[in-house]
Amino acid sequence: MKLLRIDSSARKNSVSRQLTADFVKAWRTQYPDGEVFERNLATTHLPPITDEWVQAAYAAPDSLSTEQRLVLLPHPTH
Repeated sequence: MKLLRIDSSARKNSVSRQLTADFVKAWRTQYPDGEVFERNLATTHLPPITDEWVQAAYAAPDSLSTEQRLVLLPHPTH
């Protein structure tokens, strides 16, 4: 069994973060061998979804141009 926990509040002590933490704790009691995947949208850089991205995402992989491939790849931050 797998669980995806998504937190989006920028506040570290938000009520929603406490609720998701409590849920994960209870879930782990029910599914001790389960995997929990955690995503924090407040600290994860998400590039905007543009028309170019949508066209590239739905195109056949072997038909992608160099520009479309770059749109789909995450860009490292320096």
